[in-house]
Amino acid sequence: MSFGRRRGLFAVLFSFLFLFGGAVIFWWRWISSPLPETSQRLFVIQRGESLDGISRRLEKEGLIRNAFAFKIWMLVNENSGAIQAGSFRLSPGLTFSQLANQLGTGLLDVWVTFPEGWRAEQYALRLQEEGFEIDLGFWQELTEGKNGYLYPDTYLIPTDAGEEWIVALLENTFVEKTAKINRAGLSRSGLSWEKVIVMASLVQREVSQDSDLPLVAGVM
Repeated sequence: MSFGRRRGLFAVLFSFLFLFGGAVIFWWRWISSPLPETSQRLFVIQRGESLDGISRRLEKEGLIRNAFAFKIWMLVNENSGAIQAGSFRLSPGLTFSQLANQLGTGLLDVWVTFPEGWRAEQYALRLQEEGFEIDLGFWQELTEGKNGYLYPDTYLIPTDAGEEWIVALLENTFVEKTAKINRAGLSRSGLSWEKVIVMASLVQREVSQDSDLPLVAGVM
């Protein structure tokens, strides 16, 4: 092959790579650019949700242009571990950098789990672990005699929620979850509603194996 021909092929290859690289850069700038809309939307991230799942939902809800591009940006910038579970108020007008910062610091609500059998003071300690400012003395006053009435579950709690609001949430959830229980039938059995709650709380706290719960409850 003559020198002139090789030079021509090199020029063609260089031009192709130059145009391809330019197209990739143009595509990336467009795909990672903010959307024109600026209205805010509530976006909730579940505990344990993957970056892939989060990215897909962000695209589906119109908060980013492309899920794959956002996922790659997060991995390259090592920001995937900073995403927190909870609810956020996000705008489509955010850059990837701004969006990543919001998902790491802009929590409106936090997921908090209270296992079955926990006492009221354990609830307070868990809330403190999750960043809530809980006055243990005030919490004890609010929950005096309420062990068994604070429903164990996973809650999405506002980051600015106070002790009274949280206790009311736990109590109201208990009322809702137990509304269908036949209390008249309990009365006929000689057990008061309050006594049943105390017994159930004791069983949940003292028995470690779920399979043993019916046996211990029957004995009590």
